[in-house]
Amino acid sequence: HEAMLAELLQVQDLSPSLMARLNEVVQSLAELVSRVCLHPSRDLRAEWGLLTRCVWAAHQCYWRHPPWRGVNLGGWLLLEAGPSYELWNEVAGAEEGEEEAESEGEDGDGEGGGDEGDGAEDGEIEDEHGLCLHLGDRRTEVIETHRRKWLAEKDFDWLLAHGFNAVRVPLGYWVVTGPTDGDLFVGPALQHVDRAVDLAEKCGLQVVLDLHGNPGGESGEAPCGRKSAKWNENHWRREEALRVLAHLAGRYASRPGVVGIQVANEPAGNCNMIALCDWYERAIQTIRSAGMGAERVAVVLPVYWYDRLEEFLSIWGPRGNFMRYENVALDFHFYQCFGRGWEFMDHREHLRVVQRHGCVLRSLPGAVVGEWSLARPPHVLATDDMEREFANAQLEAYSAASHGWFFWTYSDQADHWDLGTCCERCWFSPDAISSRSTDAGRADPPGAFPHCYGEEGFSQLPRARYDEIPDLPERALALAEATGRSIAEADESLRAARGDGELAANRLLLYATAECLAEALACSREAALDALQFCGGNEARAAGRLLDDAAAGSAAAAGAGRGPRGHKRPHEESGA
Repeated sequence: HEAMLAELLQVQDLSPSLMARLNEVVQSLAELVSRVCLHPSRDLRAEWGLLTRCVWAAHQCYWRHPPWRGVNLGGWLLLEAGPSYELWNEVAGAEEGEEEAESEGEDGDGEGGGDEGDGAEDGEIEDEHGLCLHLGDRRTEVIETHRRKWLAEKDFDWLLAHGFNAVRVPLGYWVVTGPTDGDLFVGPALQHVDRAVDLAEKCGLQVVLDLHGNPGGESGEAPCGRKSAKWNENHWRREEALRVLAHLAGRYASRPGVVGIQVANEPAGNCNMIALCDWYERAIQTIRSAGMGAERVAVVLPVYWYDRLEEFLSIWGPRGNFMRYENVALDFHFYQCFGRGWEFMDHREHLRVVQRHGCVLRSLPGAVVGEWSLARPPHVLATDDMEREFANAQLEAYSAASHGWFFWTYSDQADHWDLGTCCERCWFSPDAISSRSTDAGRADPPGAFPHCYGEEGFSQLPRARYDEIPDLPERALALAEATGRSIAEADESLRAARGDGELAANRLLLYATAECLAEALACSREAALDALQFCGGNEARAAGRLLDDAAAGSAAAAGAGRGPRGHKRPHEESGA
């Protein structure tokens, strides 16, 4: 085969690895065509496996970058309360004791209207737009100062030293073109992106630019920059978004450090998939026309919700888009903490879900895990050894993604989302990060195609079968009496725990302990649950941690420059 291929291509001295890839392309494509055209019965699963191997081998012929082992720079160029906690604390501390600032949305200059929700309901600042609204005329000064100080060369040096080779840079459209349509954001601000690219190229890090906040938002959630309960798909200004992508791609097309561009972050789950695929096609064409060729820059398309993968593939595949568009990766965000179903999974069940993710990733022509963390519901009560096992399982599974993965995030107030804390506590190490590769290639889908990615064959959460719980009323009564909770709470816990009395009791007792801590220490129940999780359920240690957090938060408000947990940025020295 190799001799025939060399003669066909009329080339000499091909490297063995390139010849092997080309040979794999030809063989898998030939078998795929024969199966489709000549086989009396269609084996869709086998055909899909051949397609993925063909696309993967072709990708390997020209894409020479190592797979991304990266981290998100969340909270820098698109502000969120968790990753941008230092700024949130600074604003709260500067205004403590003062009267509440006059709202621009009511009787100020009228910018941004106010009928879409301002992200600051009940006085709580929920998103970047709400922060801008809250700051008023000070917004440019405050936000630009945050942008200038947030990132330095020593941050990238620290990432390299800990085994990372890439960064994903989430940014809002206003950073590229400035705010439009009455939005209050601060921009344009591409000089900060320029600086990040300069530093990355100097240090040898790869950069993926992520249009995290599209014009109008790809959903009504805070990560788009503006939370709105009234959001619908018509608010997403997709034509404007294409112009933003063209501008971004044109500016960085010649920069060797920029190796990926993501067209959106987390589209709402109710977006019309056909319309979304139509727009993805136009986005790819826009980026390629702006000078970002497939041999140098990957285009990342968010699928985001795992349960929409089947729907996406049923539209994208028959259009021939996996062969038509080169170097395209589908983006997934694997979080195992959002939604009630996760609250009743034990440590081993979480690990099994992670393994399933790996099987799915290996069966796709191109994929990237754009966001993941170590966060799980507090009831898991994970020890350091369990955290390391969970981290290593994810590192192993996500290495199956053709283009790699990015941890969320570089700096956050919550330990399981914060890279510095995860490394400090040795939950994962540089060797664990850098040692895994994607050389295992592609595999067949994990189940009978086409129903192997959706709800039937790939449900992340075990299904609770309430009707099979024997003596439920009697057990709920006994559990309520034993834990001091209501019968309704005990009944709900038993149902969700699929009849596991120990798991249901642990959950109820944990929540009761958290409520007692919250009342005693004047903190939220969520903060108390987080502290209990961190301390393995030890109430005394959790109380001490909450008191330390409160002291650190007071220091931050006084200008000490530390977060609510007293956590240092990863690059800061221990004496800072």
